[in-house]
Amino acid sequence: MENHHLHCRIVWNVMIGVCAESGHGYEAFELFRQMQQEGFAPDPMTYTSILNQNASNGALEWVREVHTCASNSKLKSDVRVGNALVNMYAKSGGILRKHGMCLMEWLLGTSFHGP
Repeated sequence: MENHHLHCRIVWNVMIGVCAESGHGYEAFELFRQMQQEGFAPDPMTYTSILNQNASNGALEWVREVHTCASNSKLKSDVRVGNALVNMYAKSGGILRKHGMCLMEWLLGTSFHGP
């Protein structure tokens, strides 16, 4: 059963990655939601696939939701996921705010003290 679960997660990641790389960010986000609804937890590859794509109009809203999911799953401390989040916020024109701090302050603090 574990192999089947892993196989399905790989298929989900491929579908999300193909949508994202093709410039269909919102469609990738919808697959991300559907993946979770069907009981498959995103892994670091899922997050990097959905976040490392060209920003589109309205992307900031769903990026924040993906960020929340990563934070809730304790994957925000994964370097790949963190880099993908910073990259996506930069591309989408969003300014990451965490407890009133700007992105640079957060990055510096995190690099010295952890998330």
